[in-house]
Amino acid sequence: MINFVRQLIAAPLRVLLWICGFVPLFDRLRLMQLIWAISTDPADAAGVLTLTASAKGIAQAHNRAEKMFATHPDSQIAATMGWLQIHHARNLPEASRWLKKARQVDCDDSALLSLELFLSEHLDEYDTQEVVERILARNDLPMSTTRDALLADGRRLLKEKRWTEAQAVADKILTVEENPQARWIGWVTAIINGNDALAQTQLSIAGGKMSDAALRGFVALGWLYMGDSERAARVLQEARTEGAGVGLINKDLARFLGGNFQETG
Repeated sequence: MINFVRQLIAAPLRVLLWICGFVPLFDRLRLMQLIWAISTDPADAAGVLTLTASAKGIAQAHNRAEKMFATHPDSQIAATMGWLQIHHARNLPEASRWLKKARQVDCDDSALLSLELFLSEHLDEYDTQEVVERILARNDLPMSTTRDALLADGRRLLKEKRWTEAQAVADKILTVEENPQARWIGWVTAIINGNDALAQTQLSIAGGKMSDAALRGFVALGWLYMGDSERAARVLQEARTEGAGVGLINKDLARFLGGNFQETG
C-alpha cells in the first residue's frame, strides 16, 4: 500500500519528466532525483545515475551509486552503474566490481546477467560459455538478454568452425528480429560456402546498422575465425592507415590486436 501511494505521488512528476525530454522546462536530473526520493524505486535510481553520468560525469555517478546501494542494495542499481562504467569510462574492472558487489548481498540475478555476459567476453576471469548456458537455461529473462547470449554462442560456434550450427543460431534470431550481428554470422558462413553474392548482401545489411568501428571489428574477427589471419590483419592495417577505430568485439580479437587499437564505437 505504501509503495502504491509513493508511485501515485510520483506519477505527475514522471509526466513532467517526459515533457522535459522535449521542452526543457526544468532540470531533468533534479526532477529525477525528486522522483527517486518519493518512489525509492530502483528503476528511478538507475535513471538518476544515468542522468548524473551524462550531466556531471562518471565520478559523481559512482559516488551517488555507492550511497544509493548502501541503503537500497538492488541489482538494478549495480547493473546500471556497471554499464555506465563501461560506456563512459571503458572501465571493465570497475564494472566487474559492481557485479560482484551485488552478488555478495544476494541481489536478484536477472538484472545482472546481461552485464556478466558482456564482461565474460572481455575479461579472462569469466567463462563466457558458462554464462551463456545459465542464461539460455532460463525463460524469465528479457528477450534482449537471451538474444545476446545466442549471439555469443554463435560466435563460439564460428570459432569452433561449426558453420552450420552457427548459421542456425543466426536464423533463429532473424526469425524474431533484424539483427546486424546475426547478419555478420551469415556473412561468415556465406563466405565459407563460397556464396560471395550472399556474403556481400549480408555484410551490407550488417554495416547499415553498425558503427564503422564495430563493423571493422566484426569483419576482422570473422576473418580470424575463418582462419585467415592475414586478411584480419589487413582490416586492422587499413584502420590504422585511415586513423579509424576498431571495435574490440571480444577477447579473441583483443588478443589479436595486441592492445594496439582503441575502440571508438
